Amino acid sequence: FHQSYVVYLATFSRRLALAYFRTALAACRARGIHPSVLFHPLDWLGGEEVPALRFFPGMALRASRKVALLRDSLRLLRQSFTLESMGAQALRLSGSGDLPQRVLRVPRAASAWTGGVPSNSIPWNTILGPSGGNT
Repeated sequence: FHQSYVVYLATFSRRLALAYFRTALAACRARGIHPSVLFHPLDWLGGEEVPALRFFPGMALRASRKVALLRDSLRLLRQSFTLESMGAQALRLSGSGDLPQRVLRVPRAASAWTGGVPSNSIPWNTILGPSGGNT
């Protein structure tokens, strides 16, 4: 999720924005997915603080309203999930054995990239190389 979406919706209705976020979190809980929330500086800065950035969506909200919205979003998130950095989450999940093994599904049109390997059984390193694309 991007908090920016919640901020943008709050320009129309704070209630709508928080309902959207609650619904998204409920969908995550229902599917057993831990959400990842991304924050941008503009999620708590207002147009009154940075007039040159007023053209961005959500910049019509004052910073004080954005900070209150962020506080409420974090409270909702904390009610159902553990708040932690991406690094902490990656370490926790990698040591838990709970990460599902996923098979990359590549459309037939992309078969030229895979050297003719059937698209339903392509391991990531076939496409990205043994370094996982990190060179």
